[in-house]
Amino acid sequence: MHDIRTVVHFVLLMAAAVLLAGSACLPPVAWHDGLPAWSPPAGKPEASIGYHRMFWSEVEGSAWYVTPGLRVGLARPPTAVDIGLVSMMAFDGGDFGLLVGPAFGIGRSDDEMSAMFRASIYFGAGSGFWPQASVLVGNGYRARGVNLAVGGRASMLGTGPVAVAGANLGGVELRGELSYMLSMPGSWATGRALTVGLTVAAPTGPGPTDK
Repeated sequence: MHDIRTVVHFVLLMAAAVLLAGSACLPPVAWHDGLPAWSPPAGKPEASIGYHRMFWSEVEGSAWYVTPGLRVGLARPPTAVDIGLVSMMAFDGGDFGLLVGPAFGIGRSDDEMSAMFRASIYFGAGSGFWPQASVLVGNGYRARGVNLAVGGRASMLGTGPVAVAGANLGGVELRGELSYMLSMPGSWATGRALTVGLTVAAPTGPGPTDK
């Protein structure tokens, strides 16, 4: 059985090839993106970077990765639409793995409730790619305060619940993210994967209905 750090590094570099390697022992991975259940106001960009740590039930130990990202709002409230780039960077000793690709979100958001569907495709070095999608429902976004969201996420190898909690601190938002992934039926993933992470995002902009 592969060490979890080696497995994650391999997945990052050759995500498509992983699915052809029937003998591989893989965690049920679905990557964190540090994005909540709301979008920035139309025309407003948001940059973010997150640190995430995954614990796999089949292997003692953990793996970690960072997630730089950028998105921009496209719609006026209460409609929520954004596009952007998401990425994952993993380090294993002196080795480095990278996935990066487009992300799209659509939903509805106001000061009372927010709901968002997100889809993203990560491309790796060579021909590898990694699609995944998530759905989040939250209590709405306020310019100063705490917002919470829960939902689910699925990738080629993993599916399960996810929760995001954000605290706005004067235009910079801290977001905690927690997910628990199970193996997708028919995949070669085994066990369960718990991932925790923290993302810093700025600027977060005003609330959806703020003037």
